[in-house]
Amino acid sequence: MLEDSETDAEIIRRLLKKKADIPFDFRLSMTKEAYLRDLEEFKPDLILSDNSLPQFNASDALKVVHQRSLHIPFILVTGTVSEEFAAGIIKQGADDYILKDRLARLPAAIDTALRQRKSEKEKLEAAERLRRSEEQYRTILNRVSDAFVALDTSWCYTYVNEQAGKILNRIPAELIGKNIWTEFPEGIEHLFHKAYHGAMNAQQYIHLEEYYPPFNVWLENHIYPSPDGLSIFFRDISERKKAQQKIIQSEMNLRTIFENTSEGFLLMDSDGIVKAVNSKAGEYAFFSKEKDIQVGESIYNFVEEERQAAFKIIMEKVLNGDTVQYDRSYEIKDGNTRWLDFSVTPVSQEGEIKGICITGRDITARKKAEKELNKNFIEKHALAKRMSIILNTLPANIALLDTEGTIVEVNDAWRNFADDNGFIGSNYGIGDNYLAVSKISSGDDKTDGKAVARGIKAVIENNLNEFVFEYACHSPKIKRWFRMVVTPLLDKEHAGAVVMHVDISELRRLEQERLIIKMDEQKKITQAMLQAQEKERNQLGRELHDNISQLLAAIKMKLEYSLGNDGKGTETIRECVDHVKEAMTETRNLSHRMVIPRFEDSGFENSLRYMVKNYNNQQRTVSLKAIKLDEKKIPAAIKESLYRIVQEQLNNIEKYAGASEVKVDFDAQADHITLIIEDNGVGFNVKQKREGIGLTNIMNRAESYNGSAKIISEPGKGCKLIVEVPLREKKETSASL
Repeated sequence: MLEDSETDAEIIRRLLKKKADIPFDFRLSMTKEAYLRDLEEFKPDLILSDNSLPQFNASDALKVVHQRSLHIPFILVTGTVSEEFAAGIIKQGADDYILKDRLARLPAAIDTALRQRKSEKEKLEAAERLRRSEEQYRTILNRVSDAFVALDTSWCYTYVNEQAGKILNRIPAELIGKNIWTEFPEGIEHLFHKAYHGAMNAQQYIHLEEYYPPFNVWLENHIYPSPDGLSIFFRDISERKKAQQKIIQSEMNLRTIFENTSEGFLLMDSDGIVKAVNSKAGEYAFFSKEKDIQVGESIYNFVEEERQAAFKIIMEKVLNGDTVQYDRSYEIKDGNTRWLDFSVTPVSQEGEIKGICITGRDITARKKAEKELNKNFIEKHALAKRMSIILNTLPANIALLDTEGTIVEVNDAWRNFADDNGFIGSNYGIGDNYLAVSKISSGDDKTDGKAVARGIKAVIENNLNEFVFEYACHSPKIKRWFRMVVTPLLDKEHAGAVVMHVDISELRRLEQERLIIKMDEQKKITQAMLQAQEKERNQLGRELHDNISQLLAAIKMKLEYSLGNDGKGTETIRECVDHVKEAMTETRNLSHRMVIPRFEDSGFENSLRYMVKNYNNQQRTVSLKAIKLDEKKIPAAIKESLYRIVQEQLNNIEKYAGASEVKVDFDAQADHITLIIEDNGVGFNVKQKREGIGLTNIMNRAESYNGSAKIISEPGKGCKLIVEVPLREKKETSASL
C-alpha cells in the first residue's frame, strides 16, 4: 500500500484481514523511494495507492508500473477525488478506485481486479504459446521441398511457403488474404478449378497431375480438404513428364534422362521383363533392399512375395491403359524408413501398349510435413511438454536469453537452486537481464562479472561460437565449482543464447585427488632414489675404508721397514711415507663423508659437530648452533636428509664460496625443523645461476619429506640456505583450485 498515513493504512489492513477471503502479506510504502524499492524486493500481487503523497501521487505510481511492464492490479484508495480525476486514472490503467469512507466495497474490488488480471495473463500466455506453435509450423512447411499453400473456405490464401512463391512467381506475403481465383483468373476454366472444388465439396483427398498453360509447366497436386479449407502440396513435374514422353523415342535419350533426374525410373515390357533401370531406382531400392534390380530379369523376382498378388493387379490395370499412383514406405539398406511416390504408366507405341514405366520419387520430407500438418493443438503442446521434461531432467541449470540478454525461460534446476550456495546469477529469473551478472559476487570471492557479460554478449552477437567460464561458488556450508557454457541459438527467428551452469565439483575433487596421489608417488620415488644413493655412498665409503686404507697402510709399513734397515734413499722414502700418510688421512675423511654415522650410537647433534669440525681450517671457521634439538622426535630418515643437506652445502661452500666464516643453525619446533646455513663468501646471482647437482640434491631431499629449501644470495654478499622440514605428516585435503 502506497500511503502517507499509518492510521489509514492500519484501518485498511484490518478491514482486509477481517473481510478478505484469501490470506495476504501487507507492506506499507510511505515515500517514492520506498515504493520503488518494494516493487523490486517485495514483488507485490496488488497495489493500493492513496491519491496524493509528498512529491508523489497515484498517477506517478501507476506510470512506474506501466514503465516496468508489471501486470499488477492497481486500485486507488483515497479520501476525496473528483469524478474527472477518477475517470482519468481509470483510463490510465487503474483497475478501480475506492473512497476511504466507503471501504466496504474494497474486498470485492480486490477480488475482481485479481481475477481480471489473472484472466488477462492467461490470455497473453496462451497467445504466446499459439504464436510459438505457429512459428514452428511455418518453419517446417518452409523447409519442405514441395510447394505448399493453404486456402480458407472463401478461397483466400492463409499460408504460402517460399517454394510456392517461386512456382507462382509471386511474393508469398502479398498473397495472404487474397482470393486465388481473383489473383489467377486464368485457372477458373482449368481442371485445377474443378479438382479444388471437388475436394472441398466432397471432403476427400484428390491427386492431380495436369499441364497448366499460363505457367507452361506440368503440376502435380496433392489436395487435402478440411472443414476450414484446403491444404495443397504441389510441385513442378515438367521434367518427369518430358522424360516419360522421350522414353519411347530412343534408348540413348532414355539413359540420359534416367541418369540425370532426381527420380527413379524403371522400364519393362508387357511381360514384366526389366528393360532399363536408372541408378536412382537402385538407390531407392524400389522393391527390395535385399536384391538389386537387374536388366533382363522378371520384375516379379524383386517384388516381395506377400505383395506379388497386389502388384499383378496394378500391372493389369496399366496394361489396360490406366495410370496407377500410390505412396509406400519401407526400410531401405541403411536401416532408415523412406517414403516413395510411385507412378505406374503405360508406354505406347503407334497406339499399342508395349510396356510399363515405373517412376519413383522420394517424398519422405513431404510425408514428415504432412504428419506435422495433421498434428492438433494438444499434440503440439505435448511436444513442448516433453521438451520441458527433457530440459528439466538434464543435470544442469539452463536459461534461454534473447538478443538483449534478457532471460526468457529457465528450467526447474535453475528456478529451484538455492541462492546462498548457487551458481552465478542464481537469483536471476525470467524477465531479468543476465548481462547485469557483472554486478554479482559469489561468496567472499568477487567474480569477474564484466568478463562474463562480455563473453555472453559476444555469443549473442555471433562474434563467438562458445563462451566457457569456470568459477568457484563457496558458501559457509558447502564448496562448489561450476562451469558456465554459453552457446548461440541458431534459429534466426529465435536468436539469442543458451546458458548452462554445470556443477563440476566432483570432477575437481577427483582431479585434486589424482594430483595428490601423483605428488605422493613422486615423493616416494624421490625418497627411494635418495635412500638408494645413501646405500651406494655407504658401500663406497666402506670399500674406500676397507680396501684403499689397508693397501696404503701396507705400503707405509714396507717403506718404514726399508727406511729402518737399508738406510739408502732415506729422504725419498721419507717423502713416500708422508704422501701415504696424506692419502690415508684423505681417504678416512672421504669415507667419513660418504658414510652416514650411526646416530643411535654417536647421536645426531654430535655427528653434526664432528662433521663441522672436519670443515674447520686456518682460513675458515665453521660453527654449529642447535636450539631445542630433541633427537627422539626426529625420524631417522629426516636425520639422514638433514645431515646430507648440511654436508652438501658445506662442500659447496668449500669449493666455490671462499668464505672465512660459516654458521650452521638448527631451530627445532614442535612440528618442524628450520635449518639455516649462512656464509660470508663471494655469493652469486640466484636468477642467473643454474642449479648444480649439489643444490638439486638439497631441493629434492627437502621436498621428498614435504619440506622446502630456499637460497638467498647476491654477488659479494655471501649466501644463505633456509630449509624447513615438517616433523608431522600433513593430512592432505582438497586444495583451493
